Amino acid sequence: MSLLRACFLVLLPAVAAWAQTVTSTGEIAGTVVDPSGKAVPQAQVKIVCTENALPRRAQTDEQGAFRSELLPPCIYSIEAQSPGFEVFHFAPLPLGIGETRTLEIRLSASASFSTVVTAKTPTVDFDRSSQADTIGQVALEQLPINRRNFLDFVTLAPGVVNTATPTDQFNWFSPIIQTSNFGVDGDNGRGNSVSVDGIAMNGASGNVRPLIPQNSVREFQVNRSDYSAELGGATAGVVNVVSRSGGDAWHGEAFGLFRDRALDARNFFDPVRSAFTRVQSGASIGGPIRRGKTFFFAGYELLDFHETAFVPILEDPSIFSSLTPSQQSLLSFLSQTGNPQLAALSAGLHAALTPANNPTLVPLFQKNGGAFPFSGNQQQVSVRLDQAWSGTVQSYLRASSTHDNEDNTRFGALAGWSNGSSTRNPGQTLLLSTTWLASPQWSSLARVAAGIARYRVIPNDLIGPEINIEGYGVFGENDLFPLDQSERYFEFQNSWTRTSSRHTLKFGVDLDVVRNTSQVNVYFGGGFIFGGGIPLSSIINAAAGSPTFTSSLESLLNSLGQPALAASVEDPINALQDYALGLPLAYVQGFGNDRFHFLGQHHAAFAQDSWRVSSKLTLNYGLRYQFEAPDYIPVRSTFAPRFGLVWSPLTGRDLVIRGGYGIFYSTIQVPIPYFQAQFEKPDATLMLIPITGVPAVTNPQTGLPVTSVDVYDALLAEGVLGKRLIERQDLASVGISPTTKFPSTGGVDPYYKVPYSQQASFQVEQGIGQSVFSIEGELRRGVHIWRTRDANLQQIGTRPDGYPIVGLINPNYQNILVYETRGNSTYLGMTLQARRRIVQHVQFDAHYTWSKAIDDTTDFTYNYMAQNQFNNRGERGLAPYDNRHRVVANLILESPWRGSAAKGWELAGIVRYNSARPFNVLTGVDNIGDGQTTTHRPIGLGRDVGIGPDFYAFDCRLSRLFPLTERGLALRISAEAFNITNHTNFLSVNNIVGDVSAASLARPIVALVGDPSQPLSYVSADNPRQVQLGLAIRF
Repeated sequence: MSLLRACFLVLLPAVAAWAQTVTSTGEIAGTVVDPSGKAVPQAQVKIVCTENALPRRAQTDEQGAFRSELLPPCIYSIEAQSPGFEVFHFAPLPLGIGETRTLEIRLSASASFSTVVTAKTPTVDFDRSSQADTIGQVALEQLPINRRNFLDFVTLAPGVVNTATPTDQFNWFSPIIQTSNFGVDGDNGRGNSVSVDGIAMNGASGNVRPLIPQNSVREFQVNRSDYSAELGGATAGVVNVVSRSGGDAWHGEAFGLFRDRALDARNFFDPVRSAFTRVQSGASIGGPIRRGKTFFFAGYELLDFHETAFVPILEDPSIFSSLTPSQQSLLSFLSQTGNPQLAALSAGLHAALTPANNPTLVPLFQKNGGAFPFSGNQQQVSVRLDQAWSGTVQSYLRASSTHDNEDNTRFGALAGWSNGSSTRNPGQTLLLSTTWLASPQWSSLARVAAGIARYRVIPNDLIGPEINIEGYGVFGENDLFPLDQSERYFEFQNSWTRTSSRHTLKFGVDLDVVRNTSQVNVYFGGGFIFGGGIPLSSIINAAAGSPTFTSSLESLLNSLGQPALAASVEDPINALQDYALGLPLAYVQGFGNDRFHFLGQHHAAFAQDSWRVSSKLTLNYGLRYQFEAPDYIPVRSTFAPRFGLVWSPLTGRDLVIRGGYGIFYSTIQVPIPYFQAQFEKPDATLMLIPITGVPAVTNPQTGLPVTSVDVYDALLAEGVLGKRLIERQDLASVGISPTTKFPSTGGVDPYYKVPYSQQASFQVEQGIGQSVFSIEGELRRGVHIWRTRDANLQQIGTRPDGYPIVGLINPNYQNILVYETRGNSTYLGMTLQARRRIVQHVQFDAHYTWSKAIDDTTDFTYNYMAQNQFNNRGERGLAPYDNRHRVVANLILESPWRGSAAKGWELAGIVRYNSARPFNVLTGVDNIGDGQTTTHRPIGLGRDVGIGPDFYAFDCRLSRLFPLTERGLALRISAEAFNITNHTNFLSVNNIVGDVSAASLARPIVALVGDPSQPLSYVSADNPRQVQLGLAIRF
């Protein structure tokens, strides 16, 4: 064991959450010169935040340079003085998170008075080598936002897309293994890190824990690529949020936002304009407790909504009474042959293959289809107390709490009401932060935080099992629910900074702990998959009572000149018929101990230096060490180097060329050791039973391996299905006794690697006036991504189509699921961007991004295993969140006029366009023979080759401020419209096409508008035009 690792274990022999030392501050640097341009050493520089009057002092060195670190975002005034020169003032100077503002202060000859100068500062950052974008307070307050989740604004940055809704309707992003809901550079949403005031707010699976309300956010920064060694625990983006603080002046706001269906358009899948009401309100207040010393800020927001979800599975009732065209032709011919035996067979088959003749089918769809109400209530509060102990020591304490409840949610499209759930998601965080300016060269930042988060999922159907009729609908208790997860977090950070004229050296440690205690009922409700794929010949032989009857029938049809009908005998039945006949393709069930206790450990240390080689060149380089010690799986240590450069080739011109390269390691998220723990439990069982049977378990009633059909028939006969939860003893009749340790096992590859990405970027940025124009390129390569493989499969031959004939290595096991780090991804992107801060009443940011994202795995759950598990390279294709073309622009205009009718107006808008996303075309059946029904595509078809929907939306906000008193009291009235053009933005596609050949599918494979139960049809749509009215009182 290394000395560094040993020190970590001694310092904190506990566990760690997914966090990192992050920057939530900025810095101001510059030089002080005399009228001739000669450096002025020992000049005194005073930097004052105009909001709270707290000063920060610096002194120039022999080269006349000064630098002040750890400055919170604020609007600053700068004062510089030296004996023999007049006092010089710079104001205003806005400073954002992660930003360095560079000044040249030219002192004038001594005078009996001082002068105030409005500073013209560079519009570009001459120290930053990373690719980052800041969403400031002006944007947060004035841009239109639906539901006031400020993280929605991250998609305003280049390369960042929303990942909340996959294009594949039948996808396996588990609702209990959440993501952050946004992806950076092709990421699926698990590779990000989000922090508030430097403290990580990441959940167990790459999701985001409850945050502070939007009215308590000052600004946040989206670090997209090549960020410094201070930042870690992420392979994609890092979002740093800074909370608001009080100041020397009292300020506050109370607001209300109101929505009603009378103002909105109708959703594409809504047969009528269904119920929709939403009310958001909140208040904030900040001010001094002791001027110049103690300040506080408090914010509160409430969201209450009553809306409607749509399940369009009843748009074409004829699907319940229809046969497939080939079946109809075959049975019609048989009924007209004049052969009484064939006519009787045709009549019997017609009755058996008509789905509606199963008395449970139509009621199942009727109960779960249509429009259903859902509701929610969210309350968020944050309180911050700032204290200036002296001119060199400042602290703040922040406490926040969120209660987020939603009822009757997580269903829609082809997921029926009974497959939905209610959620409870409270969370609290307490943070103490202290900044110490030890000397003009040394400063320190220390933080300690504790937090708790709970996430409960209560299914609408408490009995189960889940019934998945692939391509038509999913019903019953979701086989991953219920869930009750509780997490406790502790984090300590300490970093030191040493500044000099040439170097800014930072180093520090981050020690984190998390304790996860969960009740995870994965598959405890059971689930049956009905996917079709069963040859019609099997049904005909069973009806005729002879296993060879169809051979004679095909010969007869060929002799009668009907080769097409003869071939149709082998066509598969569809999933509705599969359900009507009671022939599930697979059965999944969990039993036993559902408790999970986890202690994970993640620590980090970093060193980062910024070397100003010359006035034109700055090199940023650093090294980050991460230590991963999660329960149940081996410990890992990683070292991640970072390098960046900033070059300004033209003196006096706002032109910067920046670039960088680095390695960025992820953390080990909780679901990975959870899988290991579950397979290790002696009192927990996972059953995966395909229709082809499990060799290790014999059904005493048939003398053959037990199949999913055996289980289904037994549970029906016992009256269990839909009446109560399935219990272990219910399966005894098919040979599964209460003491049987079912043959499905697995675990995490003991030789796993920590996932990481290699990132490289290059940017040219030019400031012109108050605007900045840039072109940048980014390359990201993801390595050692988690994926699942069935290690019990072997190739025992080759089929005529080139695919393997699959057998089991150990027939005593059906599956040996191994979680391994063998996935890869690649992202290549180019961005053109123009932006301008709020200057002279105008602010804008517009960019176009061309990109291509490729990967070979979608997520780590077993439902995303490779189609051919002996050829992982065959999975390489477009990533699910590939967006080839993306345009985003936002604009804020403030009225420059002072007339009574013209003043106080504000107009803001956001335009978004994404080109089509891909989707994965699936058969819904096991056409390979490996026992899986969720992973297979038509033979010969690549992954993610379907062309899904594009996206376009224009959101707009118009407001006016009415001053009420001279002391600052004002009334603001606003109106917001989202998707103002009412463009239909489809979200997901019915990606189940059945057991068909790739050649039978039209090219290109494009999603279409049609009956949602038909393959490749759209099944859900984003919000139509919606209008929101607002009222706010400010002081």
